[in-house]
Amino acid sequence: MRASFTVGMTLGEDSSARYDNLSIFAAKGCIRSRVEYNQEGIAEYDIIKGGEVITRRVEVPQNYSLEADDLSLCILKGNKPFISPEFSIRNARLMDQILKKIGYWE
Repeated sequence: MRASFTVGMTLGEDSSARYDNLSIFAAKGCIRSRVEYNQEGIAEYDIIKGGEVITRRVEVPQNYSLEADDLSLCILKGNKPFISPEFSIRNARLMDQILKKIGYWE
């Protein structure tokens, strides 16, 4: 099974408008959403399969509160962090490669 996951933001021409979108494309259909970055409240997404569109709604908490909650559970209850140290290191190395590739630093 394979899917392509894309996330993007387009700024409006001659305005401060911002258009966020998320798409997941797979062999049998796709999922699309126009949620805002770090949106909270009710978010909608469409499941598109064989010409049929099914709209779903989910309650989305404030993103940064999720991070604070995770940290609190680690401190108070000894939980393991949701993001592992290994993931953080791999992510930092990837960002370094991207920044070097685009000439942000030599």
